[in-house]
Amino acid sequence: MSLTPGVRHYTNKRIKLGQVAELPPVINGVTFERCKIVDNLLWVLPEGPKMIVGAIGLSDCHFFDCTFEGVGLAIPEPMVEHYRAGFST
Repeated sequence: MSLTPGVRHYTNKRIKLGQVAELPPVINGVTFERCKIVDNLLWVLPEGPKMIVGAIGLSDCHFFDCTFEGVGLAIPEPMVEHYRAGFST
């Protein structure tokens, strides 16, 4: 299934985030409802300047009753434990 960049609401879909990302690769203001989000891991970002190749940013997105499979997060090192705790609930 091919998803269309620019669509702001997905329901009951299997989604690869790269299919809905635009240029620059940031997904902004999209709602995902009962979707299965698949793809990508957990990158710990050391402090200081950095460039990440292959990452897709998310801004002001909402996920309701979704499952994630193989999706990665790029997290600043001081926030790693906070995010790990959220995944264990």
